[in-house]
Amino acid sequence: MTAHAKKADKAAPFILGKRPETISGTIEFPLPDGTSAKLECKFKYRTRKEFGVLWDEIAGATLALATAQQDTAKKEGEEAKFSFAGMFERGDAVNADNVLKYLAAWNEEFPALSKDTLIELFDQAPAAPAALWDGYRQLCTTGRLGN
Repeated sequence: MTAHAKKADKAAPFILGKRPETISGTIEFPLPDGTSAKLECKFKYRTRKEFGVLWDEIAGATLALATAQQDTAKKEGEEAKFSFAGMFERGDAVNADNVLKYLAAWNEEFPALSKDTLIELFDQAPAAPAALWDGYRQLCTTGRLGN
């Protein structure tokens, strides 16, 4: 058998250009009561470069929001008062918009994926937004082994 024939008999370990629509992962995050939650998630697949574009977009949106909030406060002068409740509410809404850019689905027994359910989740489980982002980032930039 020639070297060429041996090479042809082996299946390629990876097929360039064949990309999945989604990638799956289990996202775990702590809850305020000391327990943890696990969400089985399907994320929109992005190559590492495409993930970088998304990260730039999300970082730009966050910066734009902060700048807009500062501009509004300046326009309103001394009348504008800082509010933690308002900051958390705006932050949860921005996080929900961002998560909808990359999360395709989650556990079927969980309420339907929507901006409202994400906002409620983030309000009740403050570690969830970072856990979702970190899990997605890891899948897109380093991958995972196993099913």
